[in-house]
Amino acid sequence: MKRYLAIVTRPADVDPELIEAHKRYLQSLLQDGRLLLSGPFAGGPGGAYLFQAADAAAAAAVVAADPLQSDPRVEIPLREWVIRLDAAEVKA
Repeated sequence: MKRYLAIVTRPADVDPELIEAHKRYLQSLLQDGRLLLSGPFAGGPGGAYLFQAADAAAAAAVVAADPLQSDPRVEIPLREWVIRLDAAEVKA
């Protein structure tokens, strides 16, 4: 599995119900074993999530299914992330 970083850029006035739907979506990715990390940015709207997918097409489908995508002002660029050092793996 490859790792992908989704960086969420959104205005502060996004519908709170959409944000809650986004959080539930991330929770479902976590339960499926695909989500590795997620969280908001300090001091402003937006955030990022790191997840696993088989390939770029599967990763794009994950981001496309994010409920936040229904607001046209939200941008979620996606990048494959090749992790070279991982403190969690070093400690194991």
